[in-house]
Amino acid sequence: MPEIEPNGSQAPEQIPNWAWGILASPGGGPLRREGRILWSTDRAIGRIDHGILHFDMPREDPSTEYYRKIGGAHFHGRSAVPYAMTALDTPVYHDYLKKFAPTDQDLLIVDVGGGDGRNALPWLRWGFERVVVVDSTAAALSRFRARVAAENREWLKRIVLIECDQRTLPLADEVADRVMAIESLYYLNEDYEAGLEQCHRVMQPRARLLLADRSYEGALLTRLLYYGGVAAMLETARSRKMWDGEGDTRVRTRCFSRRELHALVVAQGFEIVETGGISAFSLLLSFLAKSGGLGRESDAQLAVVHELLISLGQSGCCSRCHVVIAEKQSRRLT
Repeated sequence: MPEIEPNGSQAPEQIPNWAWGILASPGGGPLRREGRILWSTDRAIGRIDHGILHFDMPREDPSTEYYRKIGGAHFHGRSAVPYAMTALDTPVYHDYLKKFAPTDQDLLIVDVGGGDGRNALPWLRWGFERVVVVDSTAAALSRFRARVAAENREWLKRIVLIECDQRTLPLADEVADRVMAIESLYYLNEDYEAGLEQCHRVMQPRARLLLADRSYEGALLTRLLYYGGVAAMLETARSRKMWDGEGDTRVRTRCFSRRELHALVVAQGFEIVETGGISAFSLLLSFLAKSGGLGRESDAQLAVVHELLISLGQSGCCSRCHVVIAEKQSRRLT
């Protein structure tokens, strides 16, 4: 299946050889390749283009359309702004990932909703050989691929980039050893459980999941500060629906109390082994930075702020997002 150069080596812009052992049709069915076209048993379901596997996406999905309209997540660009929320949260997530990482660097790592690679790039830098990044927006994956090629072109042999629906992952059953879904599944709203079930399906027994999703109180605080003030906060309190953005560009997401999220994780056949969070202080600091409330001297203290946020992620009580590390135990509860 893989394309080979005349000298017998694999073209670096193509899909790595190892990928064909873990790929499947969306949801786990048979997959075959004919040239650049991807087929299930009886129909074409996707294509390969510029080193990315593109699987057919559901039409008129609000979250997908929202992110396609804005070109996907732009974590890399925002991480260069000192007190942007992305810049504040990224060191916290990477600290979780260091503790989450296995010792065997050949184990399969899957990043569900990985966007432009904020949480996938560290695995390449740490020496992991097989990293899969799944996202609903090809533009974000393309930006990540370009950054990887610019930093170390050999790393292209160690990543697989997939545009697909998170509710039907195009991976075989029980292939992944570490799966992370960081602030991605809550965009599925009522289909959140379907996304979580897919994570469970592709994981090997005893494999581990790192899950991060928006807290209920974090949603209230976000709407209060950014998206409509007190009236918007109270709307979310009544409806339990979180809206990012304003006007016609808004997108709805789900939020959870700690108890609600933990119950969903356990119901899917996971055992929770560690809990934490992303401190609400990253949200407050970002808001103050945008409104000019931090002062010029704050940039010089950014490294210490990162250390504080890492500490609060483990021990703080006020979280913007819940973080759960869970181990696959069984099939989902019925």
